Amino acid sequence: MRYADADHVDLGSFYSRLPNRGKYFRILGYVGIALAAYYQADDRALTALLVCLILAWLRAWQVVVGATWRTSIVAAVVLCAVLLTQHRLAAECPACPMSSQPAPVTP
Repeated sequence: MRYADADHVDLGSFYSRLPNRGKYFRILGYVGIALAAYYQADDRALTALLVCLILAWLRAWQVVVGATWRTSIVAAVVLCAVLLTQHRLAAECPACPMSSQPAPVTP
């Protein structure tokens, strides 16, 4: 008996009922990762991209696209969240390298 043939293994949540639709969501996730890397200095664009990616993930979940097809969207959401957190922390810390505020000068 193979592991995948066991009754207790749920493989249905990982695969899509419609693999052709899942492919578009995976490509959308890759585009989201590329856009997050391109707009990493613009926090407004990252916020808009994050909202769009979350809506895309919800749509993929509603269409019953499997988890393996949604992983790239999740990776893009995580990247946007990390970059936005980095912007927020840099705004509060003037000595940080990404801060737009000038670093304090010590004599």
